[in-house]
Amino acid sequence: MALAQQASVSGSHSTIDLSNASDTVAKALIELLLPSAWYELLNSLRAHYTEIDGTYVHLSKFSSMGNGFTFELETIIFRSLATTLGADLYDCVVFGDDVIINTKLSQAYIAALKFFGFTPNVGKTFCEGPFRESCGGDYFNGVAVRPHYLKSIPDEPQHWVALANGLRRVDPDMKYVRAAWRFCIDQIPSDWRNFGPAHLGDLVITDPDAYRDWE
Repeated sequence: MALAQQASVSGSHSTIDLSNASDTVAKALIELLLPSAWYELLNSLRAHYTEIDGTYVHLSKFSSMGNGFTFELETIIFRSLATTLGADLYDCVVFGDDVIINTKLSQAYIAALKFFGFTPNVGKTFCEGPFRESCGGDYFNGVAVRPHYLKSIPDEPQHWVALANGLRRVDPDMKYVRAAWRFCIDQIPSDWRNFGPAHLGDLVITDPDAYRDWE
């Protein structure tokens, strides 16, 4: 995400999003790209048919629901396409179907995606201007602008922990959301108020100083 944030200022890289990426990974493409031994192994592990209204239908897409290696396979495919276009280590970063690529290569890359049966999401692909989006981060001129989404009112301690952490991610310096964050903490029983570093996610209440002083 740091590269996307930097690119929203410099314009050096574009962020590319795809529509239904896993549903459009064709079996023929995998057979074309992978060494035969790897193709045979992965093909033996995938679902070849699905049942619809009592009828079994043969699948041409390589990854059906529940395929455990889809994410890794997408990463290999989309990074390989970039490498074929001449992208070096610093020209392209791929994480599943989130692609950040040198802006000079972006249009050729989009054309390559279409050639291999993928559909770039035009509404979420950014090759120019001050905005970039990748891996859940939205950046405008270097500023993180993605809000925290609240899908339902919290009613359990872990939900309040998640909301408190979401508010801190939006406003790390707590300039604007401190009162709301404090309200979340007040809803959490004392025994649940375990503070810790951000890399622990919502297992703890994120606190840069990781202290506990709320009783």
